Parts: sequence; structure tokens; C-alpha cells
Amino acid sequence: MTSIIINEKQLERLVSKVKTNINEGGNHDNTRYMFFSNLEQMKRQCEMLLDMDESTINEILENGHDWAQDHIAEAKNNMDQVFDFLMNETKGEGEDDEDYEDDEDYEDDEVEDDDIEFGDDF
Repeated sequence: MTSIIINEKQLERLVSKVKTNINEGGNHDNTRYMFFSNLEQMKRQCEMLLDMDESTINEILENGHDWAQDHIAEAKNNMDQVFDFLMNETKGEGEDDEDYEDDEDYEDDEVEDDDIEFGDDF
């Protein structure tokens, strides 16, 4: 038998896949399992990116990698569309017809004028 050496992160991914497989009954009868798997992966990746040093990321982006910021913006637009659609499809009877994107609980992009700070460049 061949020995395989894996690191902790690889082990965590393997365990996560096994847990997912067990939770799904060991098969993929659920034709949308990739939808949920992709959401979980996006969540993990977002958490990892948010845990990284912001100044390091900013420096990388400033060194000619604006494309990464553009891709994040487009991914957010796509996620907003899916989120709004599913929230509107699943809301119960008697709820108003307002899009969830306007709900303060789901949208944290709004910045108050008092929250904006200008550096010496302005």
C-alpha cells in the first residue's frame, strides 16, 4: 500500500466531503447538490479572504491586479440576483412584495456620511 502525506487543510476538505456525502445518504439523488456544495465553497473562500491582511491584499490589487476587484464585484452582482430571487420565491404569505436587497438585514453596503474619512490626499 502507498502512503500519502496530506496537510491539515487537505484533511479538513476530505472530512468535509465525506460528511457531505454521508448527509446526502451516500449518493447524489439530490440533483442540486453542486449548488449547495458551491455555496459552501464560496463561504469558505470568502472567510479565508476576509481573514487575510487587508493591506497585503490592497497592495496586490494596486500592483496591476484590478481584475480581481472586478471579479469580486461581478460575483457580488450574481450572488445578489440569486439571493433576491430565492428570498422572494421562499417568503411566506402576507409578507410585502419588497425585494430583500433593500432590507437592512441583508444589505450592509450602505455607508453613512459620518462614516467616511478622507486622508491627506483629498
